[in-house]
Amino acid sequence: MAYLHWQLHRIPSVFFSAIFATALGHMGYNYAIGQVGAAESSIFLNLNTLFSLLGAAFFLNEAIVPAHFIGLIFIVSGVLLGSGAMEIWILQRKNKGISA
Repeated sequence: MAYLHWQLHRIPSVFFSAIFATALGHMGYNYAIGQVGAAESSIFLNLNTLFSLLGAAFFLNEAIVPAHFIGLIFIVSGVLLGSGAMEIWILQRKNKGISA
């Protein structure tokens, strides 16, 4: 009976995650596809893992261990490199150094 109580206690969190968070995430992703195209917006799907980790820590009080931080570094690095944001940042710094 205690196991059943635990499951019933978690049902609102599961529905919140399944309906609200997932729906908003996919709506944002579909909007991004419409604005910049599928190729440019697909790189940001890698951020799902990051938001899942943050949601689990915030809503379910899950522990974030050092391995999660290592994964976070890889995810953010991959998104920055894959989206071209890092290249733009480097070019802006070079241009600022030339004009100064």
